[in-house]
Parts: sequence; structure tokens; C-alpha cells
Amino acid sequence: MRGVLELTVAKVRVKGVRLARNGVGEQAYDDVVVDLPVNIYINGKYFATIFATPSDLEEMALGMVLSEGMSEGPGEIRSIKVRDTSVFVELSRDINPSKYSPLARYASCSPLSDYLASIDARPATSSYKVTVEQVYGMIRELSRFSIGHRGSLAVHVAAIFEDCRMRCVASDVNRHVTVDKAIGKAVRAGIDFSRSVLVTTGRQAADTIAKAARMGIPITVSLRGPLYSGIYLASKLGITVVALTRGRGLVAYTHPERIVT
Repeated sequence: MRGVLELTVAKVRVKGVRLARNGVGEQAYDDVVVDLPVNIYINGKYFATIFATPSDLEEMALGMVLSEGMSEGPGEIRSIKVRDTSVFVELSRDINPSKYSPLARYASCSPLSDYLASIDARPATSSYKVTVEQVYGMIRELSRFSIGHRGSLAVHVAAIFEDCRMRCVASDVNRHVTVDKAIGKAVRAGIDFSRSVLVTTGRQAADTIAKAARMGIPITVSLRGPLYSGIYLASKLGITVVALTRGRGLVAYTHPERIVT
């Protein structure tokens, strides 16, 4: 599928001054990632404005609609159109966008328990397993894709591996949007989510785990340390959370039975 293994990052070159430790400055030109406000409309109604890199916006919207539970499957999505930095999604059924608005949801979830209780995601039932060596292999492959951006560009990268083979990869300044883009690409590639692993450079918070659960992804791997909200929700939803924690190596924090030696 065209585009699923392509990293598209919008960037601009800016001029600055690089300062040495001795106080001497020299002119420097660096690439900086572009992030713009992207407006999303569902059935003609305003849904949300998020800051994202202006690339793969169709896939972003597709992944967001599915992973946020606004649609039960791609068959309910009539069309996705992008005009400048606005995305218009038409569903075959009517919904109330404000119910799913990330801005409204995050603003109202002061106690963590209330927020976690509001997440509507089914527990993962897949018995899919991978070996420790395969996890390290997926991490190395994602690193090869992301190293060109992570060294100088402030972006997150996410990939979905089906049967330990990278099927799609995406990037964005927003770690949530990065996952949405990867899911959207995976849907268009027709992968089997129940035999897939989500690997990201971003931390695994509860919202990322919820996205994986809604898509039926049983294993998530992060190149960063874990977050408590993600571990807590993953334990409830049957998701295996693995993180490459500095100083501790590879650690499975929930449902380690899916990681075999």
C-alpha cells in the first residue's frame, strides 16, 4: 500500500546562533518541524482543533475516528476530505462530536479514576505472542526509521508490526496524532490488528492504550519509560505494555505472558 512505509515530515529551515561553551556564537541553519492547527469536522460539525504536522491528514482522521470509538469500522466512513489544514469526515450515522472531543474530555477528567472509568474500550482477547528477540528487532527497525528525524527534528514516530513485520509507520509532533496516523495507514493496508504490535517513541499514557484496545492491538511497545495511567488501564484491558526503560532495559509491565523467551 503506497505511503504506509513512508515518513512525511513538514519542515522549514530557520536561522539561528549556535553558542559554544566559551560564549562564542556562530550562525547556524537548522531544520524545524512545522506544526499547524488542524480543524476536524465530523458530518459537518466541528469536532476539535489539534496541533499536528500537516501531512498524512486523511490517515490521521481515519485512525482518530476509529481509535476514539466514533465509528465501529471503516465501512461507516463515507469520505474523508482535506482542504488546506481542515479535515472533513462524513460518517454513515449521526453522532454528537462534542461527546468525543478530546479537548472536552481532557478538560473534564480531573480525577484519574473518573477519566479511566469514562473510557469505552473492550478488553483485548488476542492470544498473540512474540519473543524478546522479536521485540528488540521491532525496536531496532523503528529506530532506523526514526533516527533521521529524532536527532534534529522534534517528532514522535509510531509503527505497527503485523507478525513482527513493519506494515506502516508515521510521524508527528503530537504523540497521540502519530498513533492515529499509524492506525489509519494500517486500516488502509488491511492488516490484522489482533496479530499486531504498536511500537512508539512516545510514552504510553491511558489514551494510547485505549486506542490500541479499540483496534484490538494486544501489545504496545514504547522506546520511553511508561506512565502510570497507561499501565493501570492496560492491566484492566488485557493489553501487554512493554517499555525500553533507561537503566532497566526491556520491561513488560502488564500481561507479560505474551512475551516469551
